[in-house]
Amino acid sequence: MITINKNDIKYMCKFEPIKINIILDNLLSNSKKETINAKNVTINFFQRKDILMMEYLDDGSGIDSSIVDLDTIFDIGIGNYNQRFRTWNVSCKKLLNDMKSTIAVERQSIGIKFLVRFGI
Repeated sequence: MITINKNDIKYMCKFEPIKINIILDNLLSNSKKETINAKNVTINFFQRKDILMMEYLDDGSGIDSSIVDLDTIFDIGIGNYNQRFRTWNVSCKKLLNDMKSTIAVERQSIGIKFLVRFGI
C-alpha cells in the first residue's frame, strides 16, 4: 500500500516532472524488490522555511548492518553490498545533484527513511 500525505502545502517552483518521476519510480521499485519485501510505503511532503521536503518511508528490510557510513550507499560500487541501492547510484543521485537537491537516509527499527530536500 502506498500512502501520500501532501499536508496541504502549496509550493510553486519550476522543475522537470520526468526527473521527479524517475526518482520516485526508483525508490518504489527498490521497495518492492523481493529482497526488500516492503508491504507499505509512506510519502510525506512538507515545507521547511522555503524548501520543499519529501520524506519516504517503507517497512522493508532496511539497510544492511555492514554499512556503517550511510552516506556511502549513494556512491558507485556500494550498491554491490546492498541490493536495495544497486540501481540507485548512477541515475538518481545525478538527477538530484542536477536539481540542486539532496537526499539523506536514516535507519529505522523497521524499514528505511529517505529525506529529499528539493532545491528546485
